[in-house]
Amino acid sequence: MEKKMGIKNNTDTEDRIDIRKLAAIFIDKWKYFLIGSISGILLAFLVIRYAEPGYKIHAQVLVNDDQQSGGGAASSLLGGAATGMLSDFSSLLGVKSNVNNEMAIIQSRDLIQSVVTSLNLNVKYFRYGAIGKAELYYETPFNVFFTNLKDTFSRPISFDLEVIDHQKLKISCSSLDTIFITKANETVKTIIGDFTVVQKSSFEPDTKYGFKVTAIDMVIDDFLKDMQIDITDKLATVLDIEYKCNIPEKGEDILKKLVHDYLKNDVSQKNEVSDSTIAFIDSRIKFIESDLQQLENSIQAFKQKNNIADFTEQAKVLIDNGSTYYNQLAQAQVQLEVVQHTLAYVLDQKNNKRPIPVTSISQDPNFLAITQKYNTLEIERDRLSLSATEQNPTVKNVDLQIANVRKDLISSLENQEKALKITIASFSKENETISEFLKKIPANEREYLDLARQQKIKEELYLYLLEKKEETAIAEASNLASARIIETPKSEFLPYFPKRGLFYCGGFLLGLIVPLGIIYLKEKLNNRITKRDDIEESTSVPIIGEINHSTGAEKRLIVKDNGRSIIAEQFRTLRTNLQFIFGNKTDASVILMTSSMSGEGKSFIALNLSYAYAITGKKVLLMELDLRKPKLSQQLEIENNVGFSNYIISDIRVQDIIKPSGISENIFIISSGPIPPNPAELLANSKTSQLFAELRKQFDIIIVDTPPIGLVTDSQILTSLADANLYVLRQNYTFKGQIGIINELKETGKFNDLYLIVNDVHINSSYKYGYGYGYGYGYGYGYGANENEKKSS
Repeated sequence: MEKKMGIKNNTDTEDRIDIRKLAAIFIDKWKYFLIGSISGILLAFLVIRYAEPGYKIHAQVLVNDDQQSGGGAASSLLGGAATGMLSDFSSLLGVKSNVNNEMAIIQSRDLIQSVVTSLNLNVKYFRYGAIGKAELYYETPFNVFFTNLKDTFSRPISFDLEVIDHQKLKISCSSLDTIFITKANETVKTIIGDFTVVQKSSFEPDTKYGFKVTAIDMVIDDFLKDMQIDITDKLATVLDIEYKCNIPEKGEDILKKLVHDYLKNDVSQKNEVSDSTIAFIDSRIKFIESDLQQLENSIQAFKQKNNIADFTEQAKVLIDNGSTYYNQLAQAQVQLEVVQHTLAYVLDQKNNKRPIPVTSISQDPNFLAITQKYNTLEIERDRLSLSATEQNPTVKNVDLQIANVRKDLISSLENQEKALKITIASFSKENETISEFLKKIPANEREYLDLARQQKIKEELYLYLLEKKEETAIAEASNLASARIIETPKSEFLPYFPKRGLFYCGGFLLGLIVPLGIIYLKEKLNNRITKRDDIEESTSVPIIGEINHSTGAEKRLIVKDNGRSIIAEQFRTLRTNLQFIFGNKTDASVILMTSSMSGEGKSFIALNLSYAYAITGKKVLLMELDLRKPKLSQQLEIENNVGFSNYIISDIRVQDIIKPSGISENIFIISSGPIPPNPAELLANSKTSQLFAELRKQFDIIIVDTPPIGLVTDSQILTSLADANLYVLRQNYTFKGQIGIINELKETGKFNDLYLIVNDVHINSSYKYGYGYGYGYGYGYGYGANENEKKSS
């Protein structure tokens, strides 16, 4: 039976995964995979148990984005209640914000530094355990506070703390190579700064603690890496803040402090305009109070000196007629004074980077628009300075805009001053006309009216300033942050690292992959034949038999008359396959045995194959034509003094060299005889052909044991005399590269009718799908094998 097989395409083999082979590897090496998976799960458990966990803390902040909502500036800053009250100047206090600016402010280093400093985040506390150490937060029995801490060390510095007794503490630092013996609340001086250990509660007995200090800048960098801010929806102004921390409570406190400081700073910035206005009004009120008091004292002294009680009736007619001009003149003078003081405030270089106080009673819309724009730019610059330097192009651009608007503001105030002076001059001229009539009134009355007029002007200005001060105070009290918390900082219940399910699954897979990788690597590095595919992928020469490995290998004869072991059945299968090859051949069949090198089992197979034929009644001849290292005669314990070499070089008869084998009456042997110096020349002798012709007449089966063809060419001389050439390969022994010899023999036509036999096959799960189809595999089911045969595997 000949099984023709082509050489497989290596690319197809690599691209195609044979599930049966993979399953066979797992079944065959199940112990390794079991140990590996258990080890992987144990490793995952240790990682989960001792790795520092990581939690995600989430918070959401809603930003009142005026650019998207379209709300007025006054409504965003002052709230609805104060809008109507401050309708005349509330628009000047408004500051537009947007969600991107607020995101930049929250991530600014100044804001984060305030959080780090206030929570003392540059110091971490630890408690040492049997394995590793655990970070402490609320449960730490002490706190460490550094003063004059240098910010130049490039890596965290760790300190170990041990309690010597209730009074003394031992603090050691390997990085600084120092040991301190101190007490709680005492200052310890180091080269990086001074620190004090403040005890909060009792130390646990026999417990070692530690703390680690890090430079502020490094903590800020780590803070920015662990924090992520996203805009959840482009149509909304909600900031989703996520912070990663190994302790949930610590992460929640950090995020709460960050949001609190952000909202507090936002309100503080908005109050700057109101504070500036109130300070300006207070200074003016003090000045007006002084003038008003002097006028009142002058009036009081005047009345007392001249015994005047009331000029009302005397001057009623004149006052009624001139009241209109007096009022208009007073109002113009008040406006002029306010404009002059505002202009002086703007021209003062000390106020360059401060908002313009809103105290003008001017109704000029252009002036109000310029003032509003100037205040908006000033506050926008303050916001940018939180996250940008003075050299930033955006900051420079804002500074340029402020300078241009300031020029427009000064020009507007100067124009108002000129206009008011013209108006006052006009009103004064009208008053001069009235004064001509007042000349007829006694001088005392005129002096009194002049003082009363000045008093009225000062009183109106004083009341106006008091009113504006109260309105500004109400506006400041109504200031709200540009954002509000809609989700307080809260940690996720389960840590994002390590995830138990993922780690256990990964550990299990790692426990399978590592053994599989080792097996694969071992197979790739192995240069010997281990499975059937190694042969079939390299040659098209068919395999007609496989002989299993036997633990009873020292037994030269496995096949017995009643032997029904697996190996015995495999030799019977080999015999049957050879019968299909020979067909209906009438004369003796010659089987030539060869291999690549010594030790592959040619003699063992020849001996047992001969017995497999003998028990069927065939007359079998074993020819020991390995004239270099004969083994058959040694295995059969037959003297080798007369044999083939004697026949070739002498005139002895064929019958003289045929000997009984001693193992069966149907098996005979022609030994090699004395080892000649020229084996190849003896085999090529013409008498060899005559010998085979004579032997074909006397025997049914002739099995020829020849030397390895990979070493010498003796076998090639005899191949023309054989009906079947059997090439023996041995699992885990024959080199893969030696299969090239088989291909060369077939392609060059040196060996015809060439077939392969695989010897010493170790049956296991991977073998079933490797050497494959099991010639003889499975036989023995229901058979009773003797003890020797049970040793076969």
